[in-house]
Amino acid sequence: MPREITFVSEEVAAQWRAILGEPSEIDKACVDRWIRSALLRERRLRALHPAIERALDHLRNGGLQERRLSAKHVADSVQLSPSRFLHLFTKSLGIPFRAYVRWLRVQRAMAALHAGCGITEAAQVAGFSDAAHLTRSLRQTLGQTPGELVRRCVLRGEVHRTTVS
Repeated sequence: MPREITFVSEEVAAQWRAILGEPSEIDKACVDRWIRSALLRERRLRALHPAIERALDHLRNGGLQERRLSAKHVADSVQLSPSRFLHLFTKSLGIPFRAYVRWLRVQRAMAALHAGCGITEAAQVAGFSDAAHLTRSLRQTLGQTPGELVRRCVLRGEVHRTTVS
């Protein structure tokens, strides 16, 4: 049975950070460059359907904050039926829509935790219903609770807090 989580060495993580640059300056071009060079090893990326590109822009540029994340809402925003949208999304990205949205939320929550937010605030920022929902999602996705992840970052000096709690 394959492991669901693969750990990368500090050396690999440092290479990825070098490719991506500063977190505040990461944009689509940086991520595309990282995917091509680090993950695909310069293989050609799949062509995205134009409607899926618009859906991704919608999700990145406010869709998560607005909490309008149903397949029907996003499909409507890109003028596709929900079933066609879900099919094209999975075909284009290789991951189902709900899993992609969960991953976006996890990323946003981790960024908030890294910036020093509490678990409840991070849950709210990322669009989780409450801290327990965030905890379950992080445990399912990353194999650890928010507290465990924050402690790991604090021990490594990576959490940017203005006050010590």
